[in-house]
Amino acid sequence: MLLSPDEKQIRILPFGNENANYFWIWISRFTLYTAFYILVVTTLFVIQIPYPALSFLRALLLIVFPLMLSVFILQIARETRSRYAYFQENPENADKGSRNIIRWIVRYWAIPAVAYSWAIFIFLIVHYEKGFHYLFRATLGTLITLAALLLTLRILGWMFKRFFAINEKVKTRFPGLEEKTNRYILILRKVFRSVLIIIALAVTAQIWGIPVSTLVASKTGSLIILRAIAILITLGVVVAIIGTSDYLKEYFLKSKRGKKKKEITQKRKTLLPMINTTVKIAAGFIGGIVILDRLGVNTTPILAGAGIVGLAVGFGSQTLVKDLINGLFILFEESVRVGDYADLGKNEGIVEAVGLRTTKLRDVRGNVHVVPNSSIDTVTNMSKEFSRTVIDIGVAYREDVDEVMDILRGIGEEMQNDPEYGKNILEPIEIFGLHKFDDSAIVVRARLTTKPLKQWGLKREFNRRVKRVFDERGIEIPFPHRTLYMGEPKQGPAPPLQVQMKETKKQELPA
Repeated sequence: MLLSPDEKQIRILPFGNENANYFWIWISRFTLYTAFYILVVTTLFVIQIPYPALSFLRALLLIVFPLMLSVFILQIARETRSRYAYFQENPENADKGSRNIIRWIVRYWAIPAVAYSWAIFIFLIVHYEKGFHYLFRATLGTLITLAALLLTLRILGWMFKRFFAINEKVKTRFPGLEEKTNRYILILRKVFRSVLIIIALAVTAQIWGIPVSTLVASKTGSLIILRAIAILITLGVVVAIIGTSDYLKEYFLKSKRGKKKKEITQKRKTLLPMINTTVKIAAGFIGGIVILDRLGVNTTPILAGAGIVGLAVGFGSQTLVKDLINGLFILFEESVRVGDYADLGKNEGIVEAVGLRTTKLRDVRGNVHVVPNSSIDTVTNMSKEFSRTVIDIGVAYREDVDEVMDILRGIGEEMQNDPEYGKNILEPIEIFGLHKFDDSAIVVRARLTTKPLKQWGLKREFNRRVKRVFDERGIEIPFPHRTLYMGEPKQGPAPPLQVQMKETKKQELPA
């Protein structure tokens, strides 16, 4: 039933029909020859031929076994090399990391196998019972260990698939979680496989007489094993922290989570990568210190040197530290964000980037100003939540102020009802009234509340409509006038002003 060359349904071993028949033929050959050997040796022993002749004939019969085994091993080696040639032509089907090891094993495994089979039967032929029993016991133990290892690896793979599978709801909620989890589960699985293989190799070495247990039980061996375990755990914790930090950063920087789309603030865009980098550096540094300590390296000078370097950097980069602190306050308070129009004292413009060290502005001329955060004393944000524009309209002293205010109110209502401009106006126009008396005009002040960054365009459109309506109604928009006053004496009228007009004749051009 193990091979069952004729009935594939009841075959236990996972072989194809061709391989099952091949192994069946060889097992039949070994079985028949073994029966023949036992029959001949028993017959010779019963008829009581001389012992030297019995030993000679027994040796001749035994030597056939290693010959048959050699042919069998060489045939399997040839088939293995031909199949490995296919994997070389299709490298994606093989593990690149272990390709050289596999190539070496495939090419040379038959040599120790043939030598091993000949060694067993030579021990039998020369009646070296201890050597034969040693090889037989070691071989049987190795086979049992290998079978136990394969079974354990199979159970381990089943457990990982069964207990580390991700629920569909979790996949839907966290789209990238499965890929990252599978990556680390694969690493964890390889670690468990490596540990099991190392244990199996240690057991095999102990079976073959290598004192592994004595080495492990010794003080030095125990120390090496404990430190190796501590190093592996430290590496695992560091990798887990770094992976978790990367995943949380990517998750919180996603603008769309499930069905809800959420805008990512500049504070989050700036702080999360910084926090992620800090966590990575801290985890790597602490993990490195722990590993060096486990390896027996004195880490006190390293820590002291790191402290001195940090102190020197702190003294030498006070301006940089001030930039970073101001940048953190700007980000936490959200004084300005990317896309706002801000005045930072000497420069103003659209905010293109808010970093920990600098803030970048682009003015109306297209110039980019990089402002160190330490030099920012006052921040004027002209587009936070909403914007406003103040409109001062000057008219002549002879005009009716109430009429002008009604005109401005009507223009504001007209713009608010306009499909192009009204969507950007948040509140009805505010008419403050007569604001001040200028040299040649009286000024009426109004104000529009608009969406962020829309105030300038609406102000220009408002001024355009004011000019059109004032022209239609004859309302004078004054411009500077100059009145000449010649003065008047205390007694008597002022002297007359002599004005002379000279007429210049145009010279006719010759025909």
